[in-house]
Amino acid sequence: MAIAAESAKPPPLRSEESRTLRLREMKRRATGLLVVMTALFVVLVAFTDDTGWLGYLRAVTEGSMVGGLADWFAVTALFRHPLGIPIPHTAVIVERKEQFGQTLGEFVQENFLSPNVIAERVRAAQVVDRSAVWLSDPENAERVAEQLVNVAVGLTDALRDEDVQGLLQQEIARGVDALPLASLAGSAVRVMSAEGRSDELFDAILRGLERTLESNRGVLRARFAQESPWWLPEMLDDRIFDRLFDGVCKLLRNANTDPDHELRKQFERWLGDLADRLEHSPELGDRVDRFKRDLLVHPELRDWSSSIWSQLKTSLRT
Repeated sequence: MAIAAESAKPPPLRSEESRTLRLREMKRRATGLLVVMTALFVVLVAFTDDTGWLGYLRAVTEGSMVGGLADWFAVTALFRHPLGIPIPHTAVIVERKEQFGQTLGEFVQENFLSPNVIAERVRAAQVVDRSAVWLSDPENAERVAEQLVNVAVGLTDALRDEDVQGLLQQEIARGVDALPLASLAGSAVRVMSAEGRSDELFDAILRGLERTLESNRGVLRARFAQESPWWLPEMLDDRIFDRLFDGVCKLLRNANTDPDHELRKQFERWLGDLADRLEHSPELGDRVDRFKRDLLVHPELRDWSSSIWSQLKTSLRT
């Protein structure tokens, strides 16, 4: 049955001209059959009676004639007014084509293009699973990666470096300029204090200061000797410096090991005050904005933003 159905299908039409010729041929056939049946019906009515097989033949011709006229009227009424007469409920498609189009669009959208239907079809097709299995083959993954990189390299070659670098600089400048840096910094300081990270920062600062002092002890001693009175004996000068230096180092170590040290509390209060000023002080906000503007026009930042594109192209080629 499938083979018979396939053989019964008309051959595909290749052009508008062939469609027009087929339509005209079918119209001539239908009209010719209607004329033949009408003529035969007239002959049967005029020269015979309804007895015997002639009655059946007359009924067949009559039904064929009525059916042909009904089909002609029905098909014609869909597209135009039959014989140009504006009969109600004719030329339906012409008058209601927008309504039909809207209804058809809604039907397709609701039954074929809705998110649920599409998601269900994608899940049923197992596109992701099949793609993952296919890409799990190293040879396939390598082929896809090579093609993607080749396309990316081709796109980068088609673009002018000056245009891309200028666009990068503009986007970086726009993003940094729109960034509320002072408010964000204040929020970051407040979050850091709330999570106890300020203690880690304070400890790191103290350890750094202690290492800096130890590594520069000789330099500081020479500086202290230059600033001390000339009449002060050198031995007394060394003793005073050692006492001062050791006292500062001891203070840093005590503050670093004592969680309740006064310096640590002062640092906490200073961080809280800094967060408030960053979030609410117009003066400090203006200073941060000036820093942003100075940073944006800095030559090193411009060189860095320009090098991003060059490094990306080099990486893709590699």
